[in-house]
Amino acid sequence: MPGLVVYRYDAPLCFANAEDFRRRAMSAVTTAGEPVEWFILSAEANVDVDLTALDALERLRKDLSDKGIVFVMARVRQDLRDALDAADLLPRIGETRIFVTLPTAIDAFRVRHGDIKT
Repeated sequence: MPGLVVYRYDAPLCFANAEDFRRRAMSAVTTAGEPVEWFILSAEANVDVDLTALDALERLRKDLSDKGIVFVMARVRQDLRDALDAADLLPRIGETRIFVTLPTAIDAFRVRHGDIKT
């Protein structure tokens, strides 16, 4: 789908791989081939996150925002949501950009672009 990158990091996000996660996520954006408007992180593998991982998520969100790209999270379980909230990241990401399922996140992108009528 033009303008959309869906990214999944298939390892628990922690201090040992936080920089690798961020680097690969940004690489997915730069190699997308078309301008990216939304970046959806499919977070099913990212349940238990440490402070370094939360910092990496915030830096990724900011890097994307600086490029005019909306950062969205999908498949966010309650434990991760609680960690995001405790780190004060929910307001920065935006409650309306956190989705329980990947299809609902993709549908939100499609609604925004007029592909689906509300």
